[in-house]
Amino acid sequence: MKRHTKSSFGWPLATVLGGLVVVGTTTVFMLASSGPSGAPWPRSIDWLGGDTADNRDALRFMLASENPRSSTLVWALQAIAANNWARLLARKHPQVRSLRDMLQSGVGPSKRRLFDLGWGPQASRATGITRWASTSAGLHPQQVSPVLTGFARQLLANEVDFTALRGRRGELMPPPSEWPRIHSFLQYEGFAQIVRAQVGPSAESNPEHVIAAWGHPRRIAAVEGVYFYG
Repeated sequence: MKRHTKSSFGWPLATVLGGLVVVGTTTVFMLASSGPSGAPWPRSIDWLGGDTADNRDALRFMLASENPRSSTLVWALQAIAANNWARLLARKHPQVRSLRDMLQSGVGPSKRRLFDLGWGPQASRATGITRWASTSAGLHPQQVSPVLTGFARQLLANEVDFTALRGRRGELMPPPSEWPRIHSFLQYEGFAQIVRAQVGPSAESNPEHVIAAWGHPRRIAAVEGVYFYG
């Protein structure tokens, strides 16, 4: 169920930052036997589209565009949210068969979903298109940090022990039962500056107004000023 509340600049608030909120959904998780060191992971993730070069690009471009200097905990939660949202979108749109397909789709001024948009910003003043997340780093792939490239590869290969990740302020990974419920995130700290830079001075500057437009979803995690919702 999408929220269609409009922002002051005419686009759905729920599509402006961190994706759309969907209720009552599930994501496919599977038990894993062990990681490369032989230690069991609590769970591994069935990434939509699998461990492919296109999906690796999609994840590394998203992470490099959204929070390139954050901790691996932020990156992991953003990747999980992206996979959950991609799987939800795939139920309605057969064009979405991978993380890449989801991150290269967006909603235009007509409120119809568009596909194969390539990489780009989350909110475009020029086209009026909003995406679930920014992938602008894909326009200059040679500038993406090798650290992000390596982490995207590890994520898709299910080589990351999520429960061992820590935020820079001591934050912990939420319990595995919460992972399938995370579908959106919001850069709460510094929200006004980020949105105005993307959309202009008329953009909504209060993150609480965006959360209200989303229907006050439950906050599952807060890591380094980024809030994750279910």
